Amino acid sequence: MATPQLYDLDTYLSLLNDLYPRLLTQIDRDPDSPTYGSCDRGFWMYRLHDFDSGVLQQASLTLAALAALADEVDLSPYPNLNPQHKDVWVTLARAINRRTVSLLARNGMLDEYYPGEQSFPGTIFTSYATLKSALLLEQDSVVHSQGLRKTARQFLKRGASAAANQDVAAAAFLALYSSTLHWKQAQSEAVLEDMVSRPEQDSFFMEYGGMDVGYSTVTLNYLGYMHADGSFRVENQLNTLGSMLADFITPGGYLGGEFASRSTTYFLPFGFMQAAYQNKENASHFAPLNLSSAYTRLDDRYLMHYCLPALAMGALALAKAGEPKQTKQSSSKDWLTKAYPQVQLYALRRQDSAVFLGLNKGGALQIEHEGKHFVDTGYRLTRDGNTFATCVLQEEVPIDVGETDTGVEFNIEAQFLRYGALTASPLKTIALRILSFFGPALNTLFKRILIQAPRSLPDVFLQRRIRLDTTTNELHVEDKLEGLQEGDELTLAPASSFRLVPSAKFHQPGEEDALSASLVPLEGKAFSQTFDLN
Repeated sequence: MATPQLYDLDTYLSLLNDLYPRLLTQIDRDPDSPTYGSCDRGFWMYRLHDFDSGVLQQASLTLAALAALADEVDLSPYPNLNPQHKDVWVTLARAINRRTVSLLARNGMLDEYYPGEQSFPGTIFTSYATLKSALLLEQDSVVHSQGLRKTARQFLKRGASAAANQDVAAAAFLALYSSTLHWKQAQSEAVLEDMVSRPEQDSFFMEYGGMDVGYSTVTLNYLGYMHADGSFRVENQLNTLGSMLADFITPGGYLGGEFASRSTTYFLPFGFMQAAYQNKENASHFAPLNLSSAYTRLDDRYLMHYCLPALAMGALALAKAGEPKQTKQSSSKDWLTKAYPQVQLYALRRQDSAVFLGLNKGGALQIEHEGKHFVDTGYRLTRDGNTFATCVLQEEVPIDVGETDTGVEFNIEAQFLRYGALTASPLKTIALRILSFFGPALNTLFKRILIQAPRSLPDVFLQRRIRLDTTTNELHVEDKLEGLQEGDELTLAPASSFRLVPSAKFHQPGEEDALSASLVPLEGKAFSQTFDLN
């Protein structure tokens, strides 16, 4: 039997070999350049903006992991990973780290999208990558730098945020920094407990009001880093979150979708590896994950973000520890329902079929059956030039879930909502530069407009009934719309969210069919569809 991709070292190394040229292309590699060590090609090469987007400086961890891999495995079959270039990887990684800590030296924070931003997410992910790579490279000047010290002080002052993946990444840095340098350990411990172990997380690690699948793999990844570093005990969180994510892996190895809070459709492998090493049952459930698909769809920015470091660190873990042990799994002919009512997510599965439901996103659903994919994100309605959608996270949704004589039924009443939008223009760019001295205060404003405060279309509702008949293996979707007015333009929604999510909108299976269907105007107020899952 073939080794699953997630546990196959050759899959990791082949991906790293293929992606390596894209990695180096993003980095200023000229030692005599004034921007040597910058990983933002838009800054140092194209001059599209006049600041480093600090979140891209994580490339040092990818290069440090490659250097460590050269000591663990034979890289000669992978031409771009020539082990004779180890000294180049080490030199370049150290240059990146020196540039990063110089950027941090001012106030311990990095900019990501505009100057003066002091981006929390941009700083947390890069600070961990910088510290971890410096430890792997024995770069003491970086480990003991004032830049990282200022970052650690910044994190001590922060409380938990609305984005769990960011909190856990910050915790991974602070835990590693505090334990390595024996710095403010009691104070750090209290912050770590708040960010990682607070009871209200209830193991779901919420993302702006709901549980998101793709971002949860980022959370899992940084829990995995903490576990591997031995910097903070996270075994329970790693196991619990891993078990939940296993329920949302399709038979074909895909993960995430529009049905969850932030619509992400990718995953990071390192956290899955660490969770698999400590739980054989989880290891077997993770096995279908399609690593190649997850990475070939990424753009350059997210490769330079936490994705490539997670791939390289996953390869290093496999090279050192080998394939995790797994329990034997048998495919069930009966439907199994995994319910997470606290976050309104449901997974229905049998053999080669999986149905995922996000009840608090208008009953959005995603289906994989015999390798075919279907995405249903409800409806869009345009009135007076403004377009609203049902696939928007809704806090208070009338929901009824119950068993029937022939299966299970879900009834949802959803509003039509929309978020604000910002389109770049020269005038807005000038205004943003003038206002940039407000720094982080602008972040709060942008999040409210683009992420946290959708506007509703009054008195218009979708009533959706979803029935799974386990005797016929059919899924029935019945929709009724109330409050439509003359002149309203109604269509099916494409597989795309209105909510601003930098990690979303990578290609996903089934999106072409959803987009094609959305191009046809709808007439009427009641619609139904049946899916044969035999």
